[in-house]
Amino acid sequence: MSSYAQHVIIMGVFYAYLATAWNLIGGFAGQHSLGHAMFVGVGGYTSTLLFIHTGITPWIGAFVGAAAAGILALAMGFLSFRYGLRGPYFLLITIAFAEIAKIIVANLKITGASSGLYVPLRGHAPELFQFGSRWPYFLIIAFLCATGLVLSQFVCRSWIGFSLVALRENEPAARACGVAAERLKVVAFVVSAVLCAFGGTFYAQYTLFIEPQSLFGIGLSLELVLFAIVGGIGTVYGPAVGALVLFTLAEATRNLVGLSQVGNLHLIVYAIILLLAVMFFPKGLAGAIERLRKRTAPAPARIPAPASLPHATCSVRRENGPILSVEGATKRFSGVTAVSGVHLELAGGECVGVIGPNGSGKSTLINVISGVYRPDAGRIRLRDREIGGLHPEQICRLGVGRTHQIAQPFGELTAKENVMVGAFIRTRRRAEASAIAEQLLARMELLHLADRSVRVLTGANRKKVEIARALATKPQLLLLDEALAGLNEQECDQMIRFLLSLRQEGLALIVVEHIMRVVMALCDRVIFLNFGHFVAQGSYDEILRHPEVIRAYLGKDDVPASAG
Repeated sequence: MSSYAQHVIIMGVFYAYLATAWNLIGGFAGQHSLGHAMFVGVGGYTSTLLFIHTGITPWIGAFVGAAAAGILALAMGFLSFRYGLRGPYFLLITIAFAEIAKIIVANLKITGASSGLYVPLRGHAPELFQFGSRWPYFLIIAFLCATGLVLSQFVCRSWIGFSLVALRENEPAARACGVAAERLKVVAFVVSAVLCAFGGTFYAQYTLFIEPQSLFGIGLSLELVLFAIVGGIGTVYGPAVGALVLFTLAEATRNLVGLSQVGNLHLIVYAIILLLAVMFFPKGLAGAIERLRKRTAPAPARIPAPASLPHATCSVRRENGPILSVEGATKRFSGVTAVSGVHLELAGGECVGVIGPNGSGKSTLINVISGVYRPDAGRIRLRDREIGGLHPEQICRLGVGRTHQIAQPFGELTAKENVMVGAFIRTRRRAEASAIAEQLLARMELLHLADRSVRVLTGANRKKVEIARALATKPQLLLLDEALAGLNEQECDQMIRFLLSLRQEGLALIVVEHIMRVVMALCDRVIFLNFGHFVAQGSYDEILRHPEVIRAYLGKDDVPASAG
């Protein structure tokens, strides 16, 4: 090959490596960073400055630069994710940090200011990361790119990848399944930054020149995002393929005969390709290939649940005393009391129903118990542990599962993979999580839909998948927020029998429901809430005869004396 062709290949693989590194946080975790070039700059400048001023070889400087980038990403991630900054807010944070870093580097004498730095050339010196030909550089960047792809493949197939995708699709639902949101996103951000920093060292030693605009500017960050989108954001190989295709096309346009006078022609090519990708390949090149593969591949045979684990059980060790104790739980929003003074005790195998008109505070009570809201007053104890004020993922790990009033599945995952997300908080082994998911789906009579995307399932089946996902966390207490709404009469009867079997296994239930026959069939006791206030507690028949219940549901002020 010509020297130029070799250069194009090396730089194409370099951009493929950076796009793969960006994909860990931007693709899998869904946290789009537009300041990611900053980590490339940190790695490149750190190793170069150490080489120039102390003589430390870039082989060691690369690790120092990676550590510096990791520390910076850790600080940024903590500031962003710990305080709930995500989506456009996280994007703005990364841009701000990158611009600040660029301004600092462009105004320091030691960094060469805006003029940049030349790396001292020592001839053929492998110990100093300098070679007499391009072949060793290609081997190094190919090794880095392969490492990034292997890491992405590992993440994609492990519990980490499932958890990151769940966070990307629906963070509140993922946290309710025990996924440690802040920790995982910070780890993904740090690993992505470290990989980019290694790329920065390679770039500095390969080009022998660095300057602030090329390494810290938003242009490089935008290119990484573009590569991932065109190739297939959130896939293993898509970002790398997108980078190779786009960079090669960009270089080709720079050499088109008769068009050399058109400035920045490659940007026009980028824009056209991006428009075509959005119109015809919304999931990128990798998504198009996967869609074609599914069309030509034979339908997979349905594999039954393993015989060694014939029945998924949610049995809970029965103990004396209540599983859950709620004493005077209260929650206010801007002066409006949503829940006030609720008292509740629940033992293993017991079921308590919560009823009341719309807006009475039923779902708010579920959210307070599960950690979505911090109670303003009162105490909530699970066994002997105070859980009031803990995060949802912490409460889930202590043994509380829940569903939502409107089903909240992870749209990019199949029904089976949705349930596996819940199972991964009790096991890190993919095979075991898969077996648990299949067993639970079989009990819900959804095994034939295990490999279907939840996007194509009916609303009733989505609710069943959400119940299975909650059960996969192996809870002691299950909170059901209108979980049977939308089911037909036959499905409702089937679900009642299923929930009664869970009670026999020792699982405690709190059921928020408007279907009275469900409450009557399932619940030992019923709590009535109205305008957020705890009104009454008793058996189903006692609650229905209570004057406040009749007044709330029927709108009657004059309640017959016999109703009391």
